[in-house]
Amino acid sequence: MQPRLINQVWLPGIRHVTQATGLGWVVTERNSVTVNLFDHELRRVARFAVPSTTRR
Repeated sequence: MQPRLINQVWLPGIRHVTQATGLGWVVTERNSVTVNLFDHELRRVARFAVPSTTRR
């Protein structure tokens, strides 16, 4: 069972949670290219979309 709520922040589906040195936690969402950044107290600092493809 994977959590869908982190510190009262609803996330539609968590794909991966990684500790980010100096910041806190990076959480990716399962069905999108959205990244959530949380601090050490699990407060969301930022949420942004990461391009899935890049132009060269």
